[in-house]
Amino acid sequence: MRLKNRGFISSWCEQEKVLNHPSIGGFLTHCGWNSMTESLCAGVPMACWPFFADQQPNCRYACREWGIGIEIENDVKREEVEKLVIELMEGEKGKQMRERVLE
Repeated sequence: MRLKNRGFISSWCEQEKVLNHPSIGGFLTHCGWNSMTESLCAGVPMACWPFFADQQPNCRYACREWGIGIEIENDVKREEVEKLVIELMEGEKGKQMRERVLE
């Protein structure tokens, strides 16, 4: 299904191929290890929204230690997500994250 040249909805696709597409500027992830590895290999910074298990420590490493992610808080609000996405895609922190993820 096409969305007037703005996007595409599919019932399933290979995440690795999507992340490696040149139009991808960021990845909303739950911070599972496989998703993080695919994002790192593709050189794509992350908007991290962990839920349980290894996702919280993975998020901490991506956001605080490695500087390749930006965390979405548990009590998520639309306006906050909008600010984070704008920062990830256009802001100085997003620029730094893109440089670091390529390292």
